[in-house]
Amino acid sequence: MSSHSVTEITLLSHAKGVDLGSFSLTASDLGLPASVPINVEQEELVGGKQQGSRVITLTVGEVTVRVVPTRAMAILEATRDGVRF
Repeated sequence: MSSHSVTEITLLSHAKGVDLGSFSLTASDLGLPASVPINVEQEELVGGKQQGSRVITLTVGEVTVRVVPTRAMAILEATRDGVRF
């Protein structure tokens, strides 16, 4: 049986009082080899109705998923090689 490490990071939680704001994490930040093609980014939107909303972008290799945690974890878009699905 192999052991795998799991990294858990709370990005945004009203209950825990956590808000990391805008940030970016790479594989090495997550304790993975730098060659692993993974990136996690969170950005805060400004202006208009989206003011204060967050968008989290998770990219693993050629797949990108963007979710909006401040809007019930709505999936904004999912793409692979630039093609939306």
